[in-house]
Amino acid sequence: MDNNREKKRTIIINSIIFAIYVLFQVFLAFHHEAWRDESQAWILARNSSFSEIVGLCASEGHPCLWFFVLKICSLCGLSFYYFSAISIIAMAVSAALFLWKSPFSLLTKICVLLSPIFFYYNPVICRIYALVVLLIVLVCIVWPKRRENTILYGFLVALLLQTHILIAGFAVGCLLEMMIHVKEALKKKINIIGYIIPFASLICMILELKQTGETETYLHVNLYSILSRLRIKTLIGSIYSVTRRMDSGLFPIGILFLLVCLIMVIVFIVSAKKCKQNHKDLRDIGVVFFSAVACYWGIIIFVRSSAHIHMTIILWLLLLFFVWTVLITIKPKYLEILFVICCLLAIPQSAIKDPLMDVKGPFSGSLEIAQMVEESVPDESIIAMHNDMLCTSIAAYLYESDKQLTIWDIDNGCEFKIHKWGRENNRTISNENLYEVILEDCGGKENVFFVDGVESINAELIPSDGMSLIGKNEEPNKWDEYYRLYKVEME
Repeated sequence: MDNNREKKRTIIINSIIFAIYVLFQVFLAFHHEAWRDESQAWILARNSSFSEIVGLCASEGHPCLWFFVLKICSLCGLSFYYFSAISIIAMAVSAALFLWKSPFSLLTKICVLLSPIFFYYNPVICRIYALVVLLIVLVCIVWPKRRENTILYGFLVALLLQTHILIAGFAVGCLLEMMIHVKEALKKKINIIGYIIPFASLICMILELKQTGETETYLHVNLYSILSRLRIKTLIGSIYSVTRRMDSGLFPIGILFLLVCLIMVIVFIVSAKKCKQNHKDLRDIGVVFFSAVACYWGIIIFVRSSAHIHMTIILWLLLLFFVWTVLITIKPKYLEILFVICCLLAIPQSAIKDPLMDVKGPFSGSLEIAQMVEESVPDESIIAMHNDMLCTSIAAYLYESDKQLTIWDIDNGCEFKIHKWGRENNRTISNENLYEVILEDCGGKENVFFVDGVESINAELIPSDGMSLIGKNEEPNKWDEYYRLYKVEME
């Protein structure tokens, strides 16, 4: 009887927490304005076929899963204005699984839901990281029974390999852990499927991201680039790029976070040596975790050289896996306490500072100028864009217009399709020859407008000859990206 009451009480409490969590994320999403990293993936998926998406993965630096999800949603008619629903649904499922399936106390669960893993960054800013969170949570749930569910476990690892290059080390660690137990697992012949699926996914990921002579990627790693980064100043700079993303301005939270993590790992190693009963289980956790961490820092230091907030959150996810799996193995109370401390350190940034900034003002300025275009230009107009990297956000919104608009990329002399990372533009355009280029590209058309993207509110305006300024956004935004809309006078 007491057990039934406790179960009902747990269900009620978890349901209330879950409802509050989802409502907060939906509220924040309605106030969020997409940035170019969000819109770039959407535009790529919208304007490319499935086979073209696979070919573009190398320049994007990420495998194809996220682009396929966006492609399917686009084909189903989902509007870019509401595409944050994808990440909110993924994170809502993750939060529900975490609340009902994780081994943590209620206080820890609340702290984790307010941490950067679950709050704001992944549900509201719609990117691949929401799927990474969901898959990591599922791996943690399956972990104790992975021997009995080899096919399911292998399928989850295969999906992880198709999400993000920074999580590849975690997935490879899972494969290494699987190989340790391969003889035992293959006593049931059907379990070979659980090995074939993730290894096939690993091969596909390598082929997708393989650098070729025709494809310039940001994974341009060679021996020279690695050796060039083996300097103390460079290494410290890369590490600092991760820690500073957690700082709320009050004190260096990121450094404290790394110190607490280091303490947790040291205590884990000491405990693993003393614990004879669960030695193999702890070894398996160590194989996955340390493979993941080694790959993570290797990519940050030798490939990326810096990290943005979502990349920092992946480190949080690796820590969540570590704490979750160790806790169900040997139940060390100190580990959960240290994890709560990490969460409390980050809450001012993840649950207060950045969400408030997004609610109070524009995130990128793109929505404002897109609405200005929608209101100012007639049907069947040409919208010429300069600096397609900045203007991807505007393009994504304009694709949803009821008007027949042609979005023209003047940097490359073609209709805008995607911004391809690492691609050099076909021509160099300055303010002096801009008007002549637009006339050459759009001559004979009546309604031609021009959108310029700049990274400073004080950037030089386009010379007035031939173009008149209609409007611009001047309110500061998080990314310091500003846009100006011009009417082009056609001769």
